[in-house]
Amino acid sequence: MAAKSIPWSHVVSPNGWAVVRPGETVYLSPAIPLPQWRAMDMRLHRKTLSTAIVAVKYAQQPLPRGKTLTLHNPVLGRTYYLIMEPATESLTPLSYMAHTLTVYCETAGMRSACDLSLLYALVSPMAMPDYAALIFRAMAVTEQYTAPQREATWLSWLPRIEREMGEEDWPTKTRKPLDCLADPECHAVLVKLIYDLSEKTRCLGWRLGLWRPSPANCHGAETSPESIIRKFEEGGYTEMAKYALLFIGHWYPVHQLLKYF
Repeated sequence: MAAKSIPWSHVVSPNGWAVVRPGETVYLSPAIPLPQWRAMDMRLHRKTLSTAIVAVKYAQQPLPRGKTLTLHNPVLGRTYYLIMEPATESLTPLSYMAHTLTVYCETAGMRSACDLSLLYALVSPMAMPDYAALIFRAMAVTEQYTAPQREATWLSWLPRIEREMGEEDWPTKTRKPLDCLADPECHAVLVKLIYDLSEKTRCLGWRLGLWRPSPANCHGAETSPESIIRKFEEGGYTEMAKYALLFIGHWYPVHQLLKYF
């Protein structure tokens, strides 16, 4: 197949996260760097190591539990078993030491496809937003040079959105939110708002279009007594923030997100 016809598609699209199914390998471009300490977490090395994932491969059989890093996602009812190994193949220019992520997933106790948001869980989004943001620019393709299938992970915790996904303007609704997730500053503030609703953080969110209305003491904000009461009662995520959180919310305390939707 000619290189120009390889159907690369984004790891994250308006229709959800790319998945790797049993028997598949999904290649990534660019390689996704991981924090240096992840090599120790995954029992690959006794010291920190600069690694980058060039492919995600579904294991042929369940992985030995004592040698894996296990991620649990109660929102999806999914468990990810992960092993990181030096890569022998790549479809993208290399950056740090190239590695393949071998995975095995169970959903509700049964073998299932693995959504690639597992990469997001490995990159330390709060500490290293640059790495997290890169995932939302990255592309993926299967070893058969086909586009990977998708999973709308948000349907597990906000099923009413399924109706909107069938509307023609769904790609438009999600364009700016995905751009926010692909921007390290916007991504970092969005995640910080999940845990920190201090006035300083809400001001940052307001300036980036993630929080409404503006906190009373933000520069340029309305400060009348009526507006302060209104801001307290009506405060919450903007539409852009809500749609951005659809893509990552399953890795965070969903009950906390929904308070401000």
